[in-house]
Amino acid sequence: MINRLILALGFTGKPIQMINNEFGVFIGLVQYTLPMTIVLLFGVVQTIPVSLEEAATILGATRARNLLEVILPSAKAGPARERLIAFT
Repeated sequence: MINRLILALGFTGKPIQMINNEFGVFIGLVQYTLPMTIVLLFGVVQTIPVSLEEAATILGATRARNLLEVILPSAKAGPARERLIAFT
């Protein structure tokens, strides 16, 4: 499935070997741990007060700027924690 996607997007002209190498193990770990990581990150983002987002919007921030300058800095400890949980 991943090889078909890579070939369809034109990243490579031939299928990638993913058995008995580090790349295949990495893809397997990401596929296995991504749902858990998303759930944990969702919990971190829910703890950010909505008033911070509302204040940024009132001051003229777009949704993208709100995400980049309010939400992501407030949740910066979350992704580091999820990487430790998912890949150990």
